[in-house]
Amino acid sequence: MFQILTNEKYRGSALLQKKITTDFLSKRQKPNEGEAPQYYIEKSHEAIIPPDEWEIVQLEVARRKALGHKYSGNSIFSARLICADCGEFFGSKVWNSTDKYRRAIWQCNGKYKGEHRCTTPHLEEQYIRDAFVTAFNSLIRRKDELIRNCRFVMDRYIEEQDETVRPYLNEIRRILRAALPEAQEKISWSMPTYWKGRNIIHFAASKKHLGLYPGGEATEVFADRLADYDVSKGTIRLPYNRSLPEELIAEIAVWCYRQYVK
Repeated sequence: MFQILTNEKYRGSALLQKKITTDFLSKRQKPNEGEAPQYYIEKSHEAIIPPDEWEIVQLEVARRKALGHKYSGNSIFSARLICADCGEFFGSKVWNSTDKYRRAIWQCNGKYKGEHRCTTPHLEEQYIRDAFVTAFNSLIRRKDELIRNCRFVMDRYIEEQDETVRPYLNEIRRILRAALPEAQEKISWSMPTYWKGRNIIHFAASKKHLGLYPGGEATEVFADRLADYDVSKGTIRLPYNRSLPEELIAEIAVWCYRQYVK
């Protein structure tokens, strides 16, 4: 699965000479570790998934790798509870699984590893759920502050881009804010996002274009009006050498809002 997620062929590119032949008689090969030049060819074939989505996956792969521990998505709390004592993730355990005292608890995965005995106590799952609800309600009470912080994060995203790109980002942000006055601004999947109970639409800066991500249904519905743009499923690439189609972007955003926000 990991090889599929990181294989550049899925984004329509090809990396040549990943392996080299060390013995031409036996045809034995080994990974190319710099012994021979490699060549990266973009658009060598039709992409299986949109290249921008593939790049987002690479960001998520890098994020999980940087965690330094095995990542798991088996539960809503997996890879999210971190031990304050040793830094390991908490994992789900079942005590007394075969009798009436059965209960699910969360315990540091490093509690009994090595010579150091982690001193962090176990937590019952209901306690974690209650703590989450308390934290969430606290955010709701500070809704205005939370919205200001989300907008600040988007400001930072735009400020960190190349100065030649910032005007395009500010312009599409203005268009989307006007089209979606009830939506909140946030960063999701490392991209500026408009949200109202769920993600509505994203945008992001690339080297040669501004990416707009309304989803696959939207690109199909507006296919005729997007004929002059580079479009793949769920992705619209707006080149920097053309002015942004303000009316079309606004219509797509409103369509997404009506479609996704129930």
